[in-house]
Amino acid sequence: MAEFQTRAYQDHQEEIHNKLISIMSGRLSAHIRNFPSINWESSPDHPKTYMETLVKEP
Repeated sequence: MAEFQTRAYQDHQEEIHNKLISIMSGRLSAHIRNFPSINWESSPDHPKTYMETLVKEP
């Protein structure tokens, strides 16, 4: 029985890991589309818009 529980736990952990990777990949894809419009050379007198957007995401 303990072997079954260990395997079930490992499977569940792997599913959670895969879901996290999927979520992060989706967020990366969404943000990478905005990269060409970012002026990377602008003055850093305020927070960059891309960082404000990234930090505010739920």
